Amino acid sequence: MEKKFKVSLRKDLPIWPTFIELTERRNLFVHCNGSVSNQYLAVCKTAGVSVNDCAVGVELNVTAEYFQNAYDCIYELGFKLAHVLWRKLKEDERKKADNALNYSTFSLIREEKYKLAKILLDFAVALPKFSSDEVRRIAIINRAQVYKWTGDVKGAECILSAEDWTASSLKFRLAHAVLLDDFAKAGMLMEKIGGNDSPKKRDYQEWPLFREFRKSNEFRVAYEAVFKEPFGSIEDKPEIDVPPQVV
Repeated sequence: MEKKFKVSLRKDLPIWPTFIELTERRNLFVHCNGSVSNQYLAVCKTAGVSVNDCAVGVELNVTAEYFQNAYDCIYELGFKLAHVLWRKLKEDERKKADNALNYSTFSLIREEKYKLAKILLDFAVALPKFSSDEVRRIAIINRAQVYKWTGDVKGAECILSAEDWTASSLKFRLAHAVLLDDFAKAGMLMEKIGGNDSPKKRDYQEWPLFREFRKSNEFRVAYEAVFKEPFGSIEDKPEIDVPPQVV
């Protein structure tokens, strides 16, 4: 595929050895009942995979941790491959590609799969072109919140400080204030946005972005001022996919 499409698919891809090992392990399960072979050892060694504790005949298994790492690896590789080729071969579909990118990473954040979301959003913001500045900023906001939810508050602040948010729309300024825990400013912006623009009522209830803001008095006051009703529990509400706006 690299030769056919004239792109470098393995450049800066730390999971490549992981991918090679799991495909070789799959071969062992299918053809060798899981027993290590000379081919497995040779291919893994060539790919830079540590196999010092393996020997021919040792029977491998799959732990829950191994399975999760394999899942993350396949997801990451497929995601990156799809977007590199999609953007190269279908430049006129960049808006569709951007929306798919933001939706996929937003879904991961909702599912609290922060490790994978962080990897994909690091990749996303490094892409050379976006269909609009708005979708680029959505990716940046989502990346910042992933860093914050994984405990890297300084990393989140660094991501946010690299952009000028003062001239952006109110929803981005709201997201910026929320991620900096400036809830007084966030409440003011929430009231200024009102109930007929984005974010909508359900967005305030469900978006991960507002996770900590929802706990504040500033949020409850602004929510009641905008929607003319108190903010209540949504624990008994069914989960419904939400299109990725500023999430």
